[in-house]
Amino acid sequence: MLADYRNQSYSMALTDLVNTHKPELLLLRATILGREVAASSGHCIHASTSQASARFEDMRTKQRRGS
Repeated sequence: MLADYRNQSYSMALTDLVNTHKPELLLLRATILGREVAASSGHCIHASTSQASARFEDMRTKQRRGS
């Protein structure tokens, strides 16, 4: 079922997992696919989504500047 990416299949699987285990927090990767599945699943389970992604390059630049 999950061998090939299909948003609907992944969203249904994630929704089933969330409804079964009822986690307080769910973290997904901030990739294009991760954001798409998060938005679809969040709608199905009536949860809000927050996108917080930090880029490693930005963090290294700030460290070099002393920020």
